[in-house]
Amino acid sequence: MLDLHSRDFIISIHEEKDMDRLREVLQIVEDEIKHNTYNELMLFDFRGMDKYTLNKVDDLIGTRQLILNKMFQATPAEVERFKIVNALLK
Repeated sequence: MLDLHSRDFIISIHEEKDMDRLREVLQIVEDEIKHNTYNELMLFDFRGMDKYTLNKVDDLIGTRQLILNKMFQATPAEVERFKIVNALLK
């Protein structure tokens, strides 16, 4: 199991060159964000979330950004895909 909050995990992202592996890790991070933020109606819900969980989610969002930045090549297809994924996460 990956420790998504460890320094070693972040270093491994910086060093990773395999786009397929980065995509796999991105999915794991996004799943963890959803797990920590969705309510029973499957909507994002930050109300009543304790400070520890808010910090954890904030770290995960930063990790997601790091992975996306590393993967981004700015092709027209990528730009459109990012818009779709970001809209789904919102």
